[in-house]
Amino acid sequence: MSLTSFCRTTVFLASFVTLPAFAQDQPAADPAPAAEAGTEQDAAAAARAAAMKKIESFGWTRSGKAKIGSRAEIEVPEGLQMTNGSGAQKLLRMFDNIPSGRELGILSAPDLSWWADFTFSDDGYVKDDEKSDIDADKLLATLQEGQRESNKARQEQKLIPFVLTDWAVKPFYNEASKALEFGFKLKEEGAADDQASVNYSTKILGRHGVMNVTLVCAPDNLEASLSQLRGALKGFSYVGGETYAEYRKGDKIAEYGLTALVAGGTLAVAAKTGLLGKLIKPIMIGLVAVGAMLKRFWSKITGRGQS
Repeated sequence: MSLTSFCRTTVFLASFVTLPAFAQDQPAADPAPAAEAGTEQDAAAAARAAAMKKIESFGWTRSGKAKIGSRAEIEVPEGLQMTNGSGAQKLLRMFDNIPSGRELGILSAPDLSWWADFTFSDDGYVKDDEKSDIDADKLLATLQEGQRESNKARQEQKLIPFVLTDWAVKPFYNEASKALEFGFKLKEEGAADDQASVNYSTKILGRHGVMNVTLVCAPDNLEASLSQLRGALKGFSYVGGETYAEYRKGDKIAEYGLTALVAGGTLAVAAKTGLLGKLIKPIMIGLVAVGAMLKRFWSKITGRGQS
């Protein structure tokens, strides 16, 4: 499994992913450093192989249909891979993130340069009558406050806090697919802007709730990653009885609309009181910054530091 195709913001992984080349014209008088370097390289290569073997053990579907919980499924395109909820949680833990326990699966590139996490919110049928009234600026402020609160949980677990810096793509609603899409930039606290990642969300409305698909990638890789994900989501479908079009009078209606859905969708009280006013309770949004996590993960695996 190749790990050399990470995009620009993860290029700093090169010293951990690709073994360093040594110049052919080095003086031959002192062979000891070369021997030590060779030993170090062998140990790093073995550590990487062991890590990838562990990731492979999570179980991956690389062709045909994969179930996404009990409500949906996806046709896995050639060149991508899908693991189930258990594998998704293991992968997130491996990369120093806090699983929510609601993960239904992760779809990814084989080299993990991007992945998409699937969860389902069974809060009921979300009406799409707010599609023209989404205030992106106010929503960003709300999300940033929620992330600051989420950082308290990260710090309690000795994980580095994240900073949500800006929109990568402002929220918009796709009427044809009944999906709300948006993306924001995220980086570790203290990191440079060019080390940011993008979390891109696709919220697919269903009869009884929403399938949340969160793409994690580097900003410079957003266009290519999103193209692959959107191609894959053409093979996504709710099972019979779960589609948005199958809503029937008497079904549970969600206590929030599209605006609150961008901000998490689970705070019914905040939604009722306007959400964008004073928050009744901060929103806990579990975000991941793949570039920073990969750097830390490989440095930990190889024992080579995080420079």
